[in-house]
Amino acid sequence: MIKSKINLPATKNGTPDWEWMEKYMKSLHHKPIRTKNSENQSLIIVNNWKEFYLHKLFKTSMGNGIDAIATTNDNPKYNYVSRDSNGNGVVGFVDEVEGQNPFPAGAMSLALGGSFLGSCFIQKEPFYTAQNVGILQEKEQLSIHTKLFISTLIRNECKIKYQAFGRELNSHFRKDFTIKLPVLMDGNDYVYDKSKKYSEKGYIPDWKYMENYIKTLPYGDRI
Repeated sequence: MIKSKINLPATKNGTPDWEWMEKYMKSLHHKPIRTKNSENQSLIIVNNWKEFYLHKLFKTSMGNGIDAIATTNDNPKYNYVSRDSNGNGVVGFVDEVEGQNPFPAGAMSLALGGSFLGSCFIQKEPFYTAQNVGILQEKEQLSIHTKLFISTLIRNECKIKYQAFGRELNSHFRKDFTIKLPVLMDGNDYVYDKSKKYSEKGYIPDWKYMENYIKTLPYGDRI
């Protein structure tokens, strides 16, 4: 440790900026943030939540399916996402692959099989995928907070209903994979969508509730 070095914020004089460090730590919201729309959101009540097919909420598709051995990194341009549970699933930074279109930033990757079945991440940069990775692209603009809410539910659903090397997601996530979500309410009554865009029964996901809930979590303002 005597030879170890660390990077710290510094003043113009080159000394550690102790004041900046102190102010930064005090700015962190280590307790839930309360807003006028989130007073009771720390306690989730799921009695009124309804079931939605994943393919009704997102554009679902298979990833590129590029084997790692087929990639190079002489002039890397895109993230390479695999079935991993760490680092947002990103396991490399690779060159452009001829004939393959990268998926856009903001799309969600979903591990369809293997030891980390159900790992679901929002990708911050354009990316390619390895084998057995599904893609979820929003049909309408959703905030990262809303997508984090949903990705957590997807992971939990996979732990209950699916099994690595047994009942995996390949044949389900575009067909019959469902999750329960909070829905729009008008007092004690459900708000219905006559076009049935999201649900055959006309329920509408409460995107704003999901967003606000994530924002109220400790450090939610740092996302």
